[in-house]
Amino acid sequence: MARGANKIFGILLPKVRVGREITVASANLAESDVDTIVQANYPDSMALTILEGSMRKDDISYVLQSGAGQVTIGAEIPANQSINSACKTGAQNEMIAIICLDDTSGAEVYKVIGGVE
Repeated sequence: MARGANKIFGILLPKVRVGREITVASANLAESDVDTIVQANYPDSMALTILEGSMRKDDISYVLQSGAGQVTIGAEIPANQSINSACKTGAQNEMIAIICLDDTSGAEVYKVIGGVE
């Protein structure tokens, strides 16, 4: 294992960098958000949508709820994308990880872990 690397579910994690800050009520998780910490800084509840095909198997994106608003993670096409039921940040200053377990077109599977409610 590389120095400074971690493993989650047997997945070797790369060095993570701070990504963009989201300051609106609704946004999409972009391919450029992979391996970054997305800062969700909004004073009210907000939604972050995983676009179909935006993550590949074993990709991980992190979301830090830096604002007061709870962040709900959702799928662009729920019939084609599966996300576990715990997909909201728990409280301000908590971080979650979104892991793509399967990127099969039409049958994507994601797992949200960390400070979830």
